[in-house]
Amino acid sequence: MMVSAAALDDPALDRNPVGTGPYVYVADQSREGELRVYAPTPNYRAPEQQGLERIEISEIPDNTARLNALKTGQIDLAVFLSSPQAAIVERTAGITLLKQPGGTTYHLSILDRAGTLVPAFADPKVRMAMNYAINREAFSKAIEFGLSSPASQPYVAGLWQHDPSLEGRYSYDLDQARALMKEAGYEDGFEFTMPSIPIFASRLEAVAGFLKEINITMNIQTVEPGTLARRSRTRDFPATNLVWNNAIDPKFLTTYYVAEDAVFNPFKIKPDPELTELSAQGLATAAEAARAPIYYKMQHKLADESYMIFITTTPVLFGASDAVAANPTVKFRPGTDTPYFSGLRVDN
Repeated sequence: MMVSAAALDDPALDRNPVGTGPYVYVADQSREGELRVYAPTPNYRAPEQQGLERIEISEIPDNTARLNALKTGQIDLAVFLSSPQAAIVERTAGITLLKQPGGTTYHLSILDRAGTLVPAFADPKVRMAMNYAINREAFSKAIEFGLSSPASQPYVAGLWQHDPSLEGRYSYDLDQARALMKEAGYEDGFEFTMPSIPIFASRLEAVAGFLKEINITMNIQTVEPGTLARRSRTRDFPATNLVWNNAIDPKFLTTYYVAEDAVFNPFKIKPDPELTELSAQGLATAAEAARAPIYYKMQHKLADESYMIFITTTPVLFGASDAVAANPTVKFRPGTDTPYFSGLRVDN
């Protein structure tokens, strides 16, 4: 991204962006937090790419309100999480549920893996037991309406980073989970507190139910929306729950979780030397075909240590009018919830 030096001096650059794209932000017709309006850039270098007279992006945080706006034709395209509303879109005439590759992988992250706050978390057997105790198939069907797929790794099948040999690594096995808890000396269980935001509440309630089967009590503490990531970078909680974007390069596993100074390693745990070496090899290699086996090894090691507990991967879900869904010029940025507006037309 290139930004002019003069624009960088504007403290409101995030609200009044400057760029060279086919559409320009119309500040006087927009309402911050509600509506963003864009119009064709005057004298654009490729006018044939400007197929829209006006773009309106509405911020509708309530899933039901967003669904109703789509059904009534107030909006043409909407982004959904795996929610009841997304399932309704799939079976409603006149609108279509589009499932785009990429998406996000929901996971638990054990932050306190040295056992500073919760001694049990220092034992990999306990963390593996938690992995085995989660029924991912049931979770997907009951909580995410069958719109997700069970996950044992950060990346979904079809991406070069996905390792087929890790499929089913932590298939639901309550007997194995209980055996590992007994071997670790925690047969009678323990308890800990997990932060939550409203959108994750049903997911965590389900996880808490699974963990209760191996005598682990997970207390759920709601934090302010928009603060979960920030609180996950502190020592306020021994564990957290986040989503991994499948569009992110695997080198960021180290940046976010593995390295001693990683974003989500507030207890500053030193990684296993093997992980450090694999991370360095991955950074030093350019071709995907050569990088893949390195990151496969890294993901196997992470599965062994089990401080990242992957649960399900959900594709990027869009609700669209049938006309938009059938429009060949509507294309989506891989792994993101944003369409390409350049080249999009509605008059064909």
